[in-house]
Amino acid sequence: GQVVISGNITATSSSGKGGTAVVIGNDIALKGAVVDVSGVTAGGTVQIGGGPRGTGPLQLAATTTVDQTSSIVADADVRGNGGNVTVWSQGTTAFAGYISARGGLQGGNGGQVEVSSHGVLVYMGSVNALAPRGLVGNLLLDPYNVIIQTASGSPTDTCTSGTCTPSGSGSILTVAALQAALASSNVTVTTGSSGSDPGNITVANAITWSSAYGLTLSAANGITINAGITNSSSSSSLTLTAAGPGGISGSGAIANAGSL
Repeated sequence: GQVVISGNITATSSSGKGGTAVVIGNDIALKGAVVDVSGVTAGGTVQIGGGPRGTGPLQLAATTTVDQTSSIVADADVRGNGGNVTVWSQGTTAFAGYISARGGLQGGNGGQVEVSSHGVLVYMGSVNALAPRGLVGNLLLDPYNVIIQTASGSPTDTCTSGTCTPSGSGSILTVAALQAALASSNVTVTTGSSGSDPGNITVANAITWSSAYGLTLSAANGITINAGITNSSSSSSLTLTAAGPGGISGSGAIANAGSL
């Protein structure tokens, strides 16, 4: 059935690792919700709409929507690693909220965050997986075909009250959202290898970032670079992997100060 959460879900710990929060249902919507599984020694686990990449025993949501007033927190408050957060759907994931999975102030690494869909993903939110005294965490975005572009555009309808509902096949990742994510975590954009879309990544508008974090584009078929990709930090990285016959093509320039 339909699950709408507009309040708080809390499974924090003042003495150890944060707890676990699981939200399942056919159609899930977080509207002004706060899910907090932070802990003194480690962040906990949040699974909304299913497990990582849709695996495991949990019921898988058909649609999952997280509006811009909702937040998910899985921080290590003092010492330890940030937690694990998954936002998943089989059909459509529309994410405009905020996720924090930070490492502890006295030590520990950033957490692991996944915002994905077996079908359509619209990502317009933000993630913080920083670690003041450890390794930065990771953000995984895993739809089928994905276009990285400036405008939200199709398949996203007009956003109303922080909720953006896709209206067709394919997924949009806005440049602003991607660049914001790269300011506080490594980011991997990967595509599926089955379904109606072949699994392509298209860079339609220029991507630039100056942080020390890495961007990985991994396509089941091909990567088309129609606009520039620029990373100005020597500590950053750019990884491009096209596993299918589509290969890597396009006229966009790559200006890479880090590792490639």
